[in-house]
Amino acid sequence: MTVTPFQRSGNPSTHSNCSGTPSRCAASASILGPRTAISTWPGGSMATRKAGEYKELASKKFGEYSDQANEFIQEKPLTSLAIAFGVGALLGMLMFAGRRD
Repeated sequence: MTVTPFQRSGNPSTHSNCSGTPSRCAASASILGPRTAISTWPGGSMATRKAGEYKELASKKFGEYSDQANEFIQEKPLTSLAIAFGVGALLGMLMFAGRRD
């Protein structure tokens, strides 16, 4: 079995077959498996960084909306219960509308 430069160095940027095109990088990543295809593609690290940024933003927004919902529920418990019941009844009617025996 021959050892490629990528396998020797362990650094995707030093791999001679990974010179900018995704197909070449993906082909060279097949040596190590499918999970390395993104990291060997030159734009992979930027895509990973952007995904991390979006994950942080989504987590922050979810936390804000969750806090707002909890405050509303604590301030108006009966209204919250009525809304939950109405949404549940509407979904139930939509799900079982076609099942008439």
